Amino acid sequence: MNRQIYLFGLLSGIILILVSCESFPKKGTISNISENRIAALGHGGMGSRALIPMNSWESLKECFELGPKGTELDIQMTKDDVLVCYHDEKLDKTTTCQGNINGITWEELTSGCKYHTWSSSKSFARLDSVIAKFGNPGIILSLDLKEKGPSHAHNFRMRSQVLKLASMNPEIEFLIETWDAAGAWGFEHAPENMRFFQLCIDALKGLELAKKNGFDGISINYRNIKWKQVNLIHKEGFYVMVYGANTASGNKVAVSLSPDLIQSDRLSHLLDGLAKYN
Repeated sequence: MNRQIYLFGLLSGIILILVSCESFPKKGTISNISENRIAALGHGGMGSRALIPMNSWESLKECFELGPKGTELDIQMTKDDVLVCYHDEKLDKTTTCQGNINGITWEELTSGCKYHTWSSSKSFARLDSVIAKFGNPGIILSLDLKEKGPSHAHNFRMRSQVLKLASMNPEIEFLIETWDAAGAWGFEHAPENMRFFQLCIDALKGLELAKKNGFDGISINYRNIKWKQVNLIHKEGFYVMVYGANTASGNKVAVSLSPDLIQSDRLSHLLDGLAKYN
């Protein structure tokens, strides 16, 4: 038994060493349609591995202090049409409240709900306030629209609010991520600073939907796409954004794919790794 434990420990140590020795691709190996540069984005700010709730004001503040190109944000809308940065469908999972954000007002959310335990002092973030505070020229805000509202009308109003904010802030680049196969309904008069990305599980099916909907690219978990597929999508003139990189090794694999944008839960590590390419 002791020998087995020893061998297991030795093997685990070797694996850790091999993983730690992995490096980012060599300089000059990135090839995409964004001038061979990769934009590093936060994932709901500092990501799911941080000790701060994703999308909270504090998570976004810490993210932007690192100096990334921007961040992904999960967007929902309250009963009184305030756009809120929040990921989960139900409030129960990470807050002291129950139900959905679309069933309560902004005042009810901020006065009656708190994040759980050690995060109870953290604040909910509304999209217009995030733009006012962190919306420097050239910043990218990739909006994952959580369109699970009580009605089509609710979702239409949410898109209209996003469209209004994008039109009012032409210096910011807004990327709209959506699973909706119906395309850009509600965004028919989108401004030039707005681009659309088809969320997908299958890269090539996502590309076909992007073509059908007149989108600019696809957004996909980096584990579900290969370099050859990224290269093919680029040859078709479409952008590739990947997410799901929540470890150092994940960041390295994501970079090796040569996408145009990476959403990372290990943002500081990704920024350090990409520094040599700039």
